[in-house]
Amino acid sequence: MAVAEILAGIALVKKSAEIISKGLNAAQDMSSLASQVDDLFEGKKQLKHQERQERAVGKSPTQTIIDQKLADEHIAEIKALIIARFGFYAWTDIIKLQKEAAFEEKQRQALERKTKQQKREDMQEAAVVGGSLAVGIALVLLVGFTVWAMQ
Repeated sequence: MAVAEILAGIALVKKSAEIISKGLNAAQDMSSLASQVDDLFEGKKQLKHQERQERAVGKSPTQTIIDQKLADEHIAEIKALIIARFGFYAWTDIIKLQKEAAFEEKQRQALERKTKQQKREDMQEAAVVGGSLAVGIALVLLVGFTVWAMQ
């Protein structure tokens, strides 16, 4: 996925669509073009994320929305090429796998957030116990020192 690391958004979609279009006729199966198809959907996902960021900061997302429409056109073009070459079920399988991957990613992120939250809570609990222990020891020492000083 070296291309995906360098390119982002609409550039990733355009490059992936170009590679898929050129390589589809020569390909015997989808495995040789799988990473480009993934990059195509990754570029679309990046554009959606970019739009949300622009809206959040009050910036006009007009260009991003136009880029999303261009990405949709590229995806439709690739869909037609894949259906023509490999049949309708190849495209439905791709969509199904993309949805499953997105769902698994969301689950992984939720588990990661939950784990981080649990670690934070554990650290806070340890800090409270440690602080309480330190205060307790200090009080015992203070009482002991006071008793010792009185004698």
